[in-house]
Amino acid sequence: MGSIGCDNTGVGIVDETAFALPPGMGVTRSELGRARRPTVAVDVDEVLAFFVPALCRFHNQQYRTRLTPSDFHSYRFSQVWGGTDVEAVERVHEFFRTPAFEELQPVPGANETLRARRDRFRFVVVTSRQTLIEQPTRRWLSRHFDGIFEDVYFGNQWVRGQGVPTMMGSSAAVGRRSKADMCHEAGAMLLVDDMPAYVDECARAGMRGILFDYQQGYGWSKAPLTMPHRVTVAHDWTQVGRVLDALVPPLDDEGTRC
Repeated sequence: MGSIGCDNTGVGIVDETAFALPPGMGVTRSELGRARRPTVAVDVDEVLAFFVPALCRFHNQQYRTRLTPSDFHSYRFSQVWGGTDVEAVERVHEFFRTPAFEELQPVPGANETLRARRDRFRFVVVTSRQTLIEQPTRRWLSRHFDGIFEDVYFGNQWVRGQGVPTMMGSSAAVGRRSKADMCHEAGAMLLVDDMPAYVDECARAGMRGILFDYQQGYGWSKAPLTMPHRVTVAHDWTQVGRVLDALVPPLDDEGTRC
């Protein structure tokens, strides 16, 4: 099946030519027995949709900056363009109200990779997006990923006027939910996400993670992990597909796992 390398954090990286799961990443017979199609949770922004490039263009036009996506070393945007977290949230919500927000470009290969594996996996969306933008989010998913996802979960993080959320944890008072909580509710055995803290959180909760760092270009995706043996890094959707195929191999012509 191939091999897996490691970066200097010890996190597994998919070999371009072949793939084998690191220890702790495999699916056990009991797990396969409990679910005919294991559930895989998939994030939206930067995993299915390129959010940062569109936000960057909006910010440059509206605030006369010269940001590029490579300037986004953090997903806490006040650390990128300055100002306070409250101001950053307001600017992002300004972007939500523009047509460009519903015209985000899909990440190449995502649709094809997921659609080809619907017979082996149940796919759900797990996003930190706010319930305020639930309808535009669902419309975008319907246009670009129609028929692929069986449910959508919203974490409701970074809500206007609700203060700064922690990277993990839920708060019933403001309707926030962590990625681990949403994955648990969905019955997910794996999360595909671009945020190290989120895949780490799910790994500590007993799930697996694919840390998605598209073409190694996400500055915010470089943080070290505490559970690297349960996380694999993928740099595109072809590599994500290889991870999924290693977890649950496709059937051959005789109906047995390859």
